[in-house]
Amino acid sequence: MSKKYLHLLLILTLIIVQTSCVPSPATQSTIISDFGKQLSDDISRDNLHGSVSAAIIKNDKVIWSHAFGYANMTKDLPADTGSIYRIGSITKTFTATLLMKLVEEGKIKLYDPAEKYVPEVKTITGYAADTKFTIGQLASHTSGLMREPDVQGFDVGPIEKWKESLYRLCRKQDLTVNRASNFYTAI
Repeated sequence: MSKKYLHLLLILTLIIVQTSCVPSPATQSTIISDFGKQLSDDISRDNLHGSVSAAIIKNDKVIWSHAFGYANMTKDLPADTGSIYRIGSITKTFTATLLMKLVEEGKIKLYDPAEKYVPEVKTITGYAADTKFTIGQLASHTSGLMREPDVQGFDVGPIEKWKESLYRLCRKQDLTVNRASNFYTAI
């Protein structure tokens, strides 16, 4: 993680700590304004044509949200607070933890076929009785699915359409026959 992102994380943490100490509305407003300015300046200074969307939540309510930069670098599509971002491997820890919690609660089994919980996997090219994969294989990246299907625009759009986008990816996915040669999937 770069120093810039550690710096942003520190600022966000300080804002959370400071806002939880119930500062005056003027102080809170200044902190939020400074945070937004810092994000905007960092995005501009980096000159990477990237973006960030951020929100500050207090007492279960969004008290500030804003987006900076571009959601799509090639189309100059501005980011907004509903932009979907590729977050890479950040979710692996959360997914694995939640998956094992479901296993502990007896709600899911690692050796169950994935189609039991996500019937849409049946639409994957090459999926058949002899190529079924389990939840455990998905979690350990040994299902035989290719890393990412070649589908334009699956990583942009409103969050409300994310589930639909994932199902669309299933239809464009291809199951590798030789699972030993393909130990990864990003989905």
